[in-house]
Amino acid sequence: MLIVDPSTTDKDYFNAFSWLIANYYCYCPSFYLFNYLATISSSSIYVYLFIHPSENWIFTPLHFNATHLTEIPYVFHNQFAATQLTPVETNLSLKLIKYFTSFHLSKQPWPSYKINQTIFIFDIGDHGIKTQFGYGKQMIEKCSVVLKYFDSDDCHAYLTEQECSKMKHCQWIGDHCDTIQTSSALQNKHYSFTFSIVVLTFLINFLFK
Repeated sequence: MLIVDPSTTDKDYFNAFSWLIANYYCYCPSFYLFNYLATISSSSIYVYLFIHPSENWIFTPLHFNATHLTEIPYVFHNQFAATQLTPVETNLSLKLIKYFTSFHLSKQPWPSYKINQTIFIFDIGDHGIKTQFGYGKQMIEKCSVVLKYFDSDDCHAYLTEQECSKMKHCQWIGDHCDTIQTSSALQNKHYSFTFSIVVLTFLINFLFK
């Protein structure tokens, strides 16, 4: 996922656009899902964020940051997406393998996720591998801006009960704004999900065939 805030870019329209697309289709829906699962399930949820941009891989000419699936060659120590790990990146890969192996064996690789809060960050350099608290809350606030930009009808874009009450198809439930579940609303969600899957499948086939 691209961790780039468009407000900090200096006329870098590509990064700003990438930030919007990545957050709208991947990042924000993920956090909404994590919060939903943390609310309804008694099981532990473990969330991580891989933010290291690979130095040598298929998208190097495009100057991408860490994107969706970037961590695959690190977890499996392979050359997915033509990734060539540097010595430092190899060390990061070995650490990821250790954590994921621990996840498989002990079922508790790092602190479990709390609503809007706990995630585990994988990176190299000064930031390194660490647990970060409050990151989810920061992202939910940014997601509100992103959703309003792309889809002002999305109830998740409204963070206060007052804003939510102004939307006829939304209702305030507990501490968040959600869609009033009708048959047409559920059908629209189904169509949107199907469209996203079709687009994702096309991109994967186009990039890695």
